Amino acid sequence: MTASQSSSTQSNPALLQHLAVINKLCLKAYSSKKRTSLIFTILNDTIHALRYDRAVLFDMEKKKPQVLGVSGHHEANKNAAQTKQWEAIVKGIADPKKPQVVTQDSMIEGRNDFRQLQQKTKGATLLWLPIIADGDLLLGLWLEIWDTTAEEETVEETLKFVTNFLTPAYGAAWLRLNPRFSLKRLKLGRQQIYIGLTGLLIFLFFVQVPVRVVAPCEIVANDPYLITAPLNGVIDHVAVDPGQYVQKGEVLLEYDKELPLQNLKIAQKQVEILEAEMKRARALGMKDPKSRTEIGVLALKLQKEQINLDLAKWQAGKLALKAPIEGVVMLDNPDAWRGKPVQIGEKIMSINDPGATKVRIWIPEDDNVVLDPSVPIKIFLNINPEVSRKATITYVANESTISAQHLPSFVAEANWVDKPDDIKLGLKGTAILYGEKVSLFYFIVRKPWAWVRHKFGI
Repeated sequence: MTASQSSSTQSNPALLQHLAVINKLCLKAYSSKKRTSLIFTILNDTIHALRYDRAVLFDMEKKKPQVLGVSGHHEANKNAAQTKQWEAIVKGIADPKKPQVVTQDSMIEGRNDFRQLQQKTKGATLLWLPIIADGDLLLGLWLEIWDTTAEEETVEETLKFVTNFLTPAYGAAWLRLNPRFSLKRLKLGRQQIYIGLTGLLIFLFFVQVPVRVVAPCEIVANDPYLITAPLNGVIDHVAVDPGQYVQKGEVLLEYDKELPLQNLKIAQKQVEILEAEMKRARALGMKDPKSRTEIGVLALKLQKEQINLDLAKWQAGKLALKAPIEGVVMLDNPDAWRGKPVQIGEKIMSINDPGATKVRIWIPEDDNVVLDPSVPIKIFLNINPEVSRKATITYVANESTISAQHLPSFVAEANWVDKPDDIKLGLKGTAILYGEKVSLFYFIVRKPWAWVRHKFGI
C-alpha cells in the first residue's frame, strides 16, 4: 500500500471499518480447528466483507469442481439438480484462477446451465472468487447477488479488495488444515526429479540388507527327562500338577493296584502249591519209583512259577512311579490320565531343569529362506516385548509340520547366546531370523511379489 493509499485509508472511516472486518475474518478462519468450521466461516461470515444472497464453496483440487457447502445449509446435497448445475457452470469458467463477475462471455462451456440459473435468479449478479495458496487453486467461492441494483463499479472494487486481503487468508487456513505434498512446492526441475529417481533406483539395487523373517516361538526344555509308562496297566491318579517342582523320589503317579496285587497273590499261591507237591513227591520217592520221576517235572514247574512270582513282585513295586530326578513337571492335563490304560513306553510327562532352556521356532513355509547361522537371531517374548534376547540357530527341520497356528511350518531350535535368568518354560513370543544379504529392492518386493504370484498364478 502506497503512502497516498495509506493517507486515504486513514481519512476514510468506512474503509478502516472494512479492513477491520476483513482482519477479524482472517483471524477467525486461521483459528479454525476443523475443515467443517472453516467451510462454515467462508460460506456464512464472508457476507460481512461482501454482501451477497447465497454462497457456494467448491473444491477445485479434484478433476471436476465439487460442491463443499452452501450458505445457510448444514450440508450440501451433492446429488441435487441445483448442485449439478452449479458444478457444470463452474467447470465451464474459462479462467477459474481469475476473480470476476461471471457472464456468458466468461464461459467456454455450460452456457445453457448459466442461462437457466440467470432466469431462475432473475438476472442476479454472479461473482467468482478463487481461493489460491502457493500458486495452486484450492477452492472457489461462488456468490450470488440477487439485488441487481448494485453498481457494477462498487462490486468490482469490493471484489478486488476481498481478493487481495481475504481470500489469501482463506487459502492459507485451508492449506494448514489440509497439508498436501506437491512437487511444485519443492520447486524441483524435471532434470532434478530424474536424477533423484535414478539415485533412488541405484540405492535400491546396490544397498544390501539381510532377509528378515518373523516367526512365532516358544521356550522349551533343553534336555527334558521323559517319564514313560514302566508297565501295562490303568493309571489310578496323577499325584503332581503341571509346573510343580518335584524332588528326586517324589511320587508322580500311581497305577490301579487291584489287578497287579491280585496277580501277585495268584503267583504266590501257585508257588506254594508246587512247593507242597515237591515235598510230597520227595517223601513218596523213597518207596515209589514213579514219584521219583515226577520230582524233575515239578522242579521245572516250580522254577517257572517262581519267575512269574518275581515278575508280579516287580510289577507291584512299580505301581507308584517316582521322580528319577528333581525338576519342573511338564504335563498337559492331569485329569485326562485318570483311569486311562497305558502301554509300556508310552510318554506321560517330562521333568525339566528350569534353568536349562532353548527356543523352539516355527518358520512359516513361505519364509523358509536360507538362514545365516553366523548372525544371532532376536527373541521377543510376549510378557516383555520391549526386551530382545539373542540366540543362535542349531537345528532346522527338513520337512514341514502344522504349527499351533495351523500353518505349514518348519520347526527350528536355537540356544541362548547369554543364558537368561528370568525365563520360564512355556513362554511364547516372536523370533526374528536373518538370512543371506539381498538388495533392498528385493527385500521390499519379496512378499508382495510372492502374494501376487500366489493370487494370480503368475
